[in-house]
Amino acid sequence: MEPDARGVHRALRCRRRSRAQLLESELDFAPDAYLAAYREDHDARKFGAAVSSFLRAFTEPSLFSGLARAAGATSTIADRVYARVAEAAAADPEAMETLWHVAVLRIAKPA
Repeated sequence: MEPDARGVHRALRCRRRSRAQLLESELDFAPDAYLAAYREDHDARKFGAAVSSFLRAFTEPSLFSGLARAAGATSTIADRVYARVAEAAAADPEAMETLWHVAVLRIAKPA
C-alpha cells in the first residue's frame, strides 16, 4: 500500500455504514494545462481568463451560496472576485503554476 493511500483506508474504515473497500490506489501528477498553453502562445489575458473560469467552476457554489444578499448581489460579488483572480493570474502567470496531485481510486461496495 502506498503511504498516501493510508489516509484513504482510514477514511473508508470510519464510514462503517458504507463498508466501501479500496481496491486500488495510485498517486499521479498532472501538468498545469493552462500554464502550458500560456508558454506556447504568451497570451496572459487568455491565461488569466482560463484560470479564473476554472477556479470559479468549482469554488463559486461553496464560497458564495451562503451569502444573504439581494437578488443579483451575490453574482456581482462573485464576478468581482473572479475578475480580480483573472487580473492577478494575467499579471504573473508563472506565479500561478499549479502542480496537480491526482489520486486515482478504485473503490467497491460489497454486494
